[in-house]
Parts: sequence; structure tokens; C-alpha cells
Amino acid sequence: MHGDNDYILEPENDWRSILRVTETASIHEVKISYRNLMKKHHPDLAINLDHNKREKAAELAQKINAAYADAKRELDFQ
Repeated sequence: MHGDNDYILEPENDWRSILRVTETASIHEVKISYRNLMKKHHPDLAINLDHNKREKAAELAQKINAAYADAKRELDFQ
């Protein structure tokens, strides 16, 4: 079950902030963080919540996915 604050989008600048990793994080650490964030914030988990929270969950998942795509480009991994 999700709390009210789970879907609040914070202003964050780069993929490291969004994925909650340090500047020296390894590719493995980036992948683990991404997987953990998606397990926690996947929109399917918000199916029983109200419409606004479902929308915020979807927005957050998109933001996490975009950050992961940026990380893959910058660190050159698949």
C-alpha cells in the first residue's frame, strides 16, 4: 500500500537524483536502483488509488524510465 507522499514529484535535475544514486555509482548500482524504484512506484500498483494518485504514479514511472534511459546513454550500457 502506498502513502500519500509516495507519488509526490520533486524537482530533480538529473538522472542520478531521480534514480537516487551517487556520481560514482556503478552500472550495477544504477540497474539495482532502477529496479527497486520501479518495484515501488510501478503504475500498476496504484490501480486501487484515486485518479490523481494513479496519474502521479504514471508520471513518476515515466520520469524514472526517462532517467534510466539517460543513464544508459551516458554510461553506455543496455
